Amino acid sequence: MAGGVLRDSDPAQGSEVTFADVPKVFALTRDLADPVEVVGWGLELPDGTAVSVSWPSGGTFYSASSAEDAADIQGAYVLWMDQLG
Repeated sequence: MAGGVLRDSDPAQGSEVTFADVPKVFALTRDLADPVEVVGWGLELPDGTAVSVSWPSGGTFYSASSAEDAADIQGAYVLWMDQLG
């Protein structure tokens, strides 16, 4: 993905967004065993900050300084979705 480019909905404008500008999706898991128990989802924003939501605790929303901090808050591990497969 690195170095990739997305075009906006109006190519005539010529604006481009690199993949570095797109939030990265991650899962929060209790452990890394198979099968993985996902306890929340999050987005790491282009500035490195992260937001996540955990549903076992009633859909609690978290804002953190990084994906790893979001995982620490919830006692979980970060599993990056773009690295699967």
